[in-house]
Amino acid sequence: MGRRRFPAGTAIVVEGEIGTGFFLVRSGRAKVGAAGKRIRTLWPGDHFGEIALILETPRTATVTAVTDVECDTLTSWDFRRLVETNAEFAWRNGRDGPGLLTHRPTRRRVTPG
Repeated sequence: MGRRRFPAGTAIVVEGEIGTGFFLVRSGRAKVGAAGKRIRTLWPGDHFGEIALILETPRTATVTAVTDVECDTLTSWDFRRLVETNAEFAWRNGRDGPGLLTHRPTRRRVTPG
């Protein structure tokens, strides 16, 4: 597993491009958009990139860093190995996605104060 940092304003993945990796947000916040519409916000613990890898299609959405974002990353071949050898991971992601980014509403975070 690798780790990458993306400054605020950076497009992490772009709709229509070939997908070569899976991303798990460690810190920061990113927005997801497709066809010019905002879909949701990603927070630490959220993931993206699985749709293009599972369906072997171009990216279905653009993910842009709203703040500085740090992600753990898996290459497509490491992601495939994880899914093929880890039934729990495959089950959770098969149940929640693909379609995770295009069908989940934006979560709202409540800040104390």
